[in-house]
Amino acid sequence: MTTQEFLPVVAELQQEFRNEDITGLCKREEEQQIDLNSKLAQVVIGVRRSGKSTLCRKVLREAGVKTAYINFDDERLEGLHREDLNRIIGSALHRVRRL
Repeated sequence: MTTQEFLPVVAELQQEFRNEDITGLCKREEEQQIDLNSKLAQVVIGVRRSGKSTLCRKVLREAGVKTAYINFDDERLEGLHREDLNRIIGSALHRVRRL
């Protein structure tokens, strides 16, 4: 896939991310452990389906951080090759800069 082919997919994923309703999510004490001002990578670990991604999305949204979000489970991204990753990241960054 080319960068131009990734753009509509990334745009839709970004829209879903921005429109996700986080108001009904409960506060978790783990939110306090994420330091968005740190220069170190923040690592969130946990068992499968424990809400790691939801926790991260909630913290980022509440902090108003511009985010490039790509769901690699999206069927339209099936069959991606290593070479495609830079193009899809470029598409996501292009989309974030336009916001």
